[in-house]
Amino acid sequence: ILQLPLDVILLVGDYLSLHDKFFLSQTCRAFRNIMGQDWESKILRISPADELTFWAGLAFVFVDYWACPKCYKLHHFIPLDLLDESLSRHPPLCGVDLSRGAFAEESYRLQYHHIQLALKFSRLGNSYYSKYLAALMKKHTYTDASTRDLFSKSYTAEPRIIDSRFFLREEWKISNSIFSLVDTIDIHRFLIPVCPHLRIICGGVWLSRRCKEAFGRISKHARAITGLEDGIESALAHPGQWISVSCPRCPTDCDIKVSKGLNKVKVMAWHDFGIEGSPLDGGWEAHVESGSYTDWLTPGPTLADRNNSVRNIWSD
Repeated sequence: ILQLPLDVILLVGDYLSLHDKFFLSQTCRAFRNIMGQDWESKILRISPADELTFWAGLAFVFVDYWACPKCYKLHHFIPLDLLDESLSRHPPLCGVDLSRGAFAEESYRLQYHHIQLALKFSRLGNSYYSKYLAALMKKHTYTDASTRDLFSKSYTAEPRIIDSRFFLREEWKISNSIFSLVDTIDIHRFLIPVCPHLRIICGGVWLSRRCKEAFGRISKHARAITGLEDGIESALAHPGQWISVSCPRCPTDCDIKVSKGLNKVKVMAWHDFGIEGSPLDGGWEAHVESGSYTDWLTPGPTLADRNNSVRNIWSD
């Protein structure tokens, strides 16, 4: 390629991303002179989003590193973090929170860099990192049983990589050995965090719907997202049948079933977190709560009807 005229090489370079230009400049002195050497100055002149894309591009190649959206640099992964069952006790040293938000299941704190490292380790197939990949892809189970009110709740999270995309299946099982769920549907145990948009808030199904609808009336041109509330109420009205719900704002599908005895409910959710990329990419951002009530509203365009496509990809 160095035999080509300089203007042709520069023309090809115009089509390269900044991180590709950086790697090309490291191959030999000639390309270093052509692509430039003052990378610190170049990075200062680009937008924060482009800078984070640059670091994510470097992390795609550097096996031990991931791009931090707080520090705008690469962090070396912490082995104990990846080997921790709940992925929660060894956060990045800079303190950045890369989880899906406060709504997510506390017993399993999946974060952006866990997904990126799992996808990278899977892509590279390096045996040295196999134990870390196995730990990241391990099924997680948590049970909370109360002898006081005879209530029990179990949670299972199962990650899977399909066609270079990171998927997660979550399952909640709630049961009451004495009372019907119809009588206990509005207690705090029903705060099921399917996603930032399909979630029970304010202490139960009935109150959650009323809260969301109230916020919807405050916001112009917005509609409350009550798919999970609708699904649970429909499942209670049709015990023994699966009721399917899809999120209008992120690639998440959900199935709900109440037992015929009306004392057990199972909620299953499938999420598609997408491919390797920047933490600002839509594949990750769509699953992260904003921290405001707008998470439960549909302010504009929504995802097209996917016909349970996320669940179907998992099942195929």
